[in-house]
Amino acid sequence: MKQIFTKEGVIHLLKNRWFLSGIAFIVIILFGTHSVIKLSNYRADLAELKEQQKQLEERIRLDSINTIKMQKDIKFIEKFAREKYMMKKDNEDIYIIKEEK
Repeated sequence: MKQIFTKEGVIHLLKNRWFLSGIAFIVIILFGTHSVIKLSNYRADLAELKEQQKQLEERIRLDSINTIKMQKDIKFIEKFAREKYMMKKDNEDIYIIKEEK
């Protein structure tokens, strides 16, 4: 049996087309256009985008509810404007109280 780690063994191994094909296959799998590394990055990005999609869908749902309420109730519009945009009447003062954690 030949020794692989001798000079002749290494030369024989480099001349072996199956060994070279295997090395080329591994390089392509790890660093190619559709590599395993890029695939794992794409999957992580996909999970993050799905989470963003859930958050945005919830925000859209809440905004739709607020839109429907604003179309029907003038008092809700006033409350919404006061809370969200810090609007006030001419004869009012607004005090903002922040709670400490």
